[in-house]
Amino acid sequence: MEIMRGMGDMSSFFAMAHTQAEASDMLLPYMTEQEADVFRRGRNANPNSHPKHASLSDYHKATALEALFGFLHLTGQKDRIRDMAAMIWEHYMENTDEQ
Repeated sequence: MEIMRGMGDMSSFFAMAHTQAEASDMLLPYMTEQEADVFRRGRNANPNSHPKHASLSDYHKATALEALFGFLHLTGQKDRIRDMAAMIWEHYMENTDEQ
């Protein structure tokens, strides 16, 4: 049961705008030109809602990352999704080990 609670905490952590924004910053240098364009369009979208627990900057980056993953999914680029998710996970694990 403790493992499940830890996994729930982890999924909540990765769903936070700040965490997604940090992942976006880390992934940006590895994005193709097309991926970076999708990311920029997602970031520049004007949302109808305002973040309650995040800065507007983090919220825009998180939205852009979600748009990018949606684009990759819709275009059938599952290997690229896995690659990016692995990079995010490795980044998270490296930074958690340091704390």
